Amino acid sequence: PANAQARRVPAALCLWGRLFDEAPMLALGHALARRCALDLRPPHGLTGAT
Repeated sequence: PANAQARRVPAALCLWGRLFDEAPMLALGHALARRCALDLRPPHGLTGAT
């Protein structure tokens, strides 16, 4: 079982990596992360960016 899991994990990670790399989800994820980061910042903002 341990060996099977050790072999499945890298394969699963590669599969998910390819899916997110080839799909628009990658860009969407980055966009959402940026929006969330901006929304979580205080209104005044320390960097002065809007």
